[in-house]
This record gives sequence, structure tokens and C-alpha cells, in this order.
Amino acid sequence: MGTLTQVAQLMKRGHSLVAFPEGTRSRDGEIGRFKPGLFLMAVDADVPVVPVSISGSRHVMLKGRLMTCPGEVDVVIHNPIVTKDMTRKKVRALADLSRNVIKTKVSVG
Repeated sequence: MGTLTQVAQLMKRGHSLVAFPEGTRSRDGEIGRFKPGLFLMAVDADVPVVPVSISGSRHVMLKGRLMTCPGEVDVVIHNPIVTKDMTRKKVRALADLSRNVIKTKVSVG
């Protein structure tokens, strides 16, 4: 059983997963394209995706450094996006919707 399958099984049993679907931190604050793997797991596990906007963290922990600096970070927890009955064909749309919610800081649902 692969790692993604194991994580999906844990999610089905009620465990939460916190992940950053860009796969890296931004140097300029621009949000990159979200990788679909995490969203595929959510669809396979039939669990909602809860987008979280984090603004200002790039000034607190610069890309390429492990040291943190004092600063303010804003965190917005958005409404869950339901994946129940969603097919694998909709995974890219789910990733794009999640990215848009985070980028605009507007909740859906």
C-alpha cells in the first residue's frame, strides 16, 4: 500500500491532514498552482477540504531559511468544500477552487 493510500485511509477514519498543496514557499507572495495529489486523497476518502489562507508568513520565515523573524501573520479558516459524491475527474477543479478561495479570501458554501 502506497503512502497516499495510507493517508487516505487515515482520513477515512477521521484523522485530519494539514498540507500545503503548492509544495513550496513563495518568494514574492504569489500563490502557485496547487498540486492535485492532496485533493485526490480527499475525494478518495470522501472528506471535505478546508482551505486556510495564511498571509504574511513569508516575512516571518523567508524562503531558503529555517530561522524565523518576528512579525504578524493573518490566518483565515474558510468554509469546508464538500467532496462527497465528487469524482476523480473533478480533482483539478477542486484544487483550482481551493486555490481561488485562498487567494481571494472568500469562503464558499
